[in-house]
Amino acid sequence: MGKRDSDLDVLRQQVATLQDLYLSAPVGLCRMRNGLVYTNINKWLARINGLSVEEHIGRDVRDILPQVAAGVLPEILPVLETGEPVINSTNHVETAAHPGIKRLYQYSFFPVKSPDGNVTAVDCVVADISDVFEGFMRDISKHEATEDLRSRLVDQVFRAQDLERHRIAVDLHDGVCQMLSAARLRVDAIAAGAGTEDLSTVSQILHQSIEDIRAISHNLHPAILDDLGIVAAIKKACSDLAEASSCRVDFDCAVDPSPLPADLQNHLFRLVQEGLQNAAKHADCDRVVVSMEEGASDLLVCIADNGVGFDPDDPWAPADGSGITNMKERARLLGAELTIDSVPGRGTKVCIRVPRPEDD
Repeated sequence: MGKRDSDLDVLRQQVATLQDLYLSAPVGLCRMRNGLVYTNINKWLARINGLSVEEHIGRDVRDILPQVAAGVLPEILPVLETGEPVINSTNHVETAAHPGIKRLYQYSFFPVKSPDGNVTAVDCVVADISDVFEGFMRDISKHEATEDLRSRLVDQVFRAQDLERHRIAVDLHDGVCQMLSAARLRVDAIAAGAGTEDLSTVSQILHQSIEDIRAISHNLHPAILDDLGIVAAIKKACSDLAEASSCRVDFDCAVDPSPLPADLQNHLFRLVQEGLQNAAKHADCDRVVVSMEEGASDLLVCIADNGVGFDPDDPWAPADGSGITNMKERARLLGAELTIDSVPGRGTKVCIRVPRPEDD
């Protein structure tokens, strides 16, 4: 056997190997020449089509598989006409391999060109991605279910905290505050009769204790929030901060926003309260401005200070503290957009954009 014959044998073996690989590939492979006639097809795709490999060769796809042709021709024909491939197109199709079930297939079509550049055929690659897609969707559903469960659990925690604050507020006002008031009256009477300075001092301490506890009660659950609404509550929170610090606190609200649901109003007030506390603790500022604007579908509240600011990308920055974390959680529960704009030396601005619930 000469070298030429030996080389031909090697080529035949390579072609046979390629043919075996082509036929047994775990994805659909075929080639159709101009006229949409099958010249090659592998076993995987033949089985999907419900015909043998031999039944495809030399036959027009429109004649033997009209339902398949109707689905793929709109994408194959442009490939033949323009010479541009179509990659990773998807379609739900019922095939002979899975009668009565539409599965999701991914198609790619590549032009086959002659040496002069003319498109003479199209190669098709088909993959059944139904199982992968369904698994992906299950993962998404699990993720969404987990996030939904997390949201509900966090919401329940905040609700429980607010209910507990409300209970403590009532107990402080109706129980402890009333007892301290009675004690003060008795001490005042004793002090007046005895004329001792020590008892007067005790009376002053008790009086201050009453005022402190009333302030705690107000902070835990401000009655003004229930009675007069979010604007009055925020205005009071601003004046309270101004009185408790050397910082000037202004509230700029040119609108009287429409009434908000109680839960939304409560969460929004807590967000503003947390923002004010963060400014007082971390900003080292002498002025804070709280503004409120009402849009057609949302409410925007911003807390801006002229303090030291911080780098939001710094992992040790105040933005990573529990205060900001709590604000982010509350904002997420509201479906609100929380933005923090801060630059070292140029202050901080925290904005909460709350979408209004749609009317039922």
